Order: sequence, then C-alpha cells, then structure tokens
Amino acid sequence: MLRWAIPLLLGFLLLLLLPAALKRLALVWRLVRDPRVPFLLRILPALALIYVLSPLDLLRGRGMLAWADDLLVLLLACWLLLWLAPKAVVRERRGSHGQTSEHPPEQPTRKVVEGHSRRLD
Repeated sequence: MLRWAIPLLLGFLLLLLLPAALKRLALVWRLVRDPRVPFLLRILPALALIYVLSPLDLLRGRGMLAWADDLLVLLLACWLLLWLAPKAVVRERRGSHGQTSEHPPEQPTRKVVEGHSRRLD
C-alpha cells in the first residue's frame, strides 16, 4: 500500500508547485535577457545548463541521486540570479508578465499642485 502512495504524493506536490516554478522560470528568462543585469549573473543559468548536460556530477551515483545533483545546481544558479540581480530590475520584471516590448513603458507621475491664481494686467 505504501508503495504507490509515495509516488502519488510526489506527483500531487509537483502539480501544486508547477505554476509557481513556471512563473519563476519566466522571471529568470526575462532577467537573462535584460541588459541592465550584470553579464556574469546573466550567464549563471547557461553555465548551470551546460553542467546539467555534461557527464560530470558532484554527487556520484545513478538514478535519483544524479538527478538531484543536477536539479540542485539549476536551482542554485536561478536563486543566485534572482538574489544578486538589481532589486529594481527584478521588481520591474516581476510585474511585466504580459509586456511584449523589451522594457515596459514608463508610467508618468501625476503631481497636482494646489494653489490660487490671479490675472496681472
């Protein structure tokens, strides 16, 4: 009975976490394409992907242990990008889900100045 319960529980957990993970992945992609993020930070996910595709592993093993190693490297690279990128850029990119341009348009600030006027002749 326990044999099928663990995969079922892991599958259900994956379905719960998938939307948040996809949003985070989209944010990482937008940050990688943003020129305001330093170049070394922008190449972190690419370096992690090269590591995942390479036959090298930090944790020697087969099956789930090798996959956990690759997943850990990918998550660490994405986390470092999100943590070390300029906070203003991350905030701006987090809110630009539906934007098609490279940079979202600037919102004009509207300031109202209260006062009285009179006509001088």
